[in-house]
Amino acid sequence: MFDGIWSNIFRSRPKEDDEEDLIEVLKSTPIFSELSDREVRRIASIAYQRTFDEGEVIFREGQTAAGMYIIRRGEVRILKRTPEGEEVVLGELGRGDFFGEIGLLYKVPRTASAVAKTRCQLIGFFRPELLDLMDRDPRLAAKLLFHLGRVLAQRLVQTNEQYERALRRLREVEG
Repeated sequence: MFDGIWSNIFRSRPKEDDEEDLIEVLKSTPIFSELSDREVRRIASIAYQRTFDEGEVIFREGQTAAGMYIIRRGEVRILKRTPEGEEVVLGELGRGDFFGEIGLLYKVPRTASAVAKTRCQLIGFFRPELLDLMDRDPRLAAKLLFHLGRVLAQRLVQTNEQYERALRRLREVEG
């Protein structure tokens, strides 16, 4: 059996494979999926990567939003605190899923918390980098913002549909 030092050496992946995996994850994300390879590589060059341990808070409900995250590895749980103080799971996300995208556009309080369900590696894309991209490559930034707008519109439509179903169910229970 190898000790920790040797096992890390033998398990390491070549840097090119790691970069290609990053590109693959970005391309699987709807916001970046229609960008060219060159454009996705440009986004990868300004994105951040961070590993979170199981149970670690990525951000808390109420914190000022600064950007979005894409899951490269692992799983993330999205939680909302009820007025009674109970935490409700809104969703569980995995590889290729993204969250917090409103933070790219507005400095508003987070509407939910994100917590690492498992050890996970996230790709962060933040407002300052988007603003810099708007100055340096306005065409790419416009494409990115268009795709972001489309995703936000799709999520709004889904949320409205869920709201209408919940309202109908509530009326049935009350009536």
